Amino acid sequence: MSTEFPRTSALLNAVELANSAPSPGRRRWQWRVGESALHLHAETNLIGCGAGLHYAQISLAAQGWSTLVTRFPDPLAPNRLATVEALDQREPTTDAVVLATAALTRLTARDGDTRAMSPALLHGLVAVAGGFGVALHALTEPGAGPDTLLALTTVNPDRRAARLATGEAVAAVLLAAETSGVRAELLGSGRVMWRARELLARAMALGAGTPQAVLRAAP
Repeated sequence: MSTEFPRTSALLNAVELANSAPSPGRRRWQWRVGESALHLHAETNLIGCGAGLHYAQISLAAQGWSTLVTRFPDPLAPNRLATVEALDQREPTTDAVVLATAALTRLTARDGDTRAMSPALLHGLVAVAGGFGVALHALTEPGAGPDTLLALTTVNPDRRAARLATGEAVAAVLLAAETSGVRAELLGSGRVMWRARELLARAMALGAGTPQAVLRAAP
C-alpha cells in the first residue's frame, strides 16, 4: 500500500469526471486542487454540487484512492461545501471501476440494451438514496407506463446540507440504475422543467419531507 500523495493527474481526473455529473441547472461550482485534497466551493445549485462531489469520489476510488469527505468544513465559509482528501492508494475494486465506467458512459446512446424499472431494483434504489439521508418515492409504479418517475425528499432542516445530500443521492441512484441496465435521468431543466415542477408538487402531497428532485427511468 502506498502512502504517497496522489499525483496531480489523479485529482484532475476526479475534477473532470465531477464536472460531468448530472445537474438540474448550470454548473456554478468551483474545484480547488490541493496537494492531497479537492476543495468544492459554490453559492448555488447545491444539488449539482452534490452530484459532482459523488463523482469525484468515484473517480478517485477507481484510481485506487480511499477518501475522507468533510462536508461544510468551515462554518465561517458557508460556500466551502466539501473537502475530499485522498488518504492512501491500493488496487481499485471491481465495483469502483464499474461505477466510474458507468459515470463516463451514462449519457452515451445505446440501442436496445436497456430495460424497464423493476420493483426489486426500485427497492434497491430506495436503499441507495437512504444511505445519504434522502428518501426516494415512486410517483408512478414500475411497469404501469412507459417510464417510472421517482421523487427524492429530505427532512433535514438544514436546507443547504439537504440539497447537497440530495445531489449525492441523485448521482448514486442514477449510477445504480445504469449498472443495472436501466437508463434514468434527472429532470429539472429545459423542456422538462415544467414536468419536474408538476411532479415535485405531487411529491409534496406524500407528506414525506421537502421534495428536492425528480428522476425519470425509461427503457
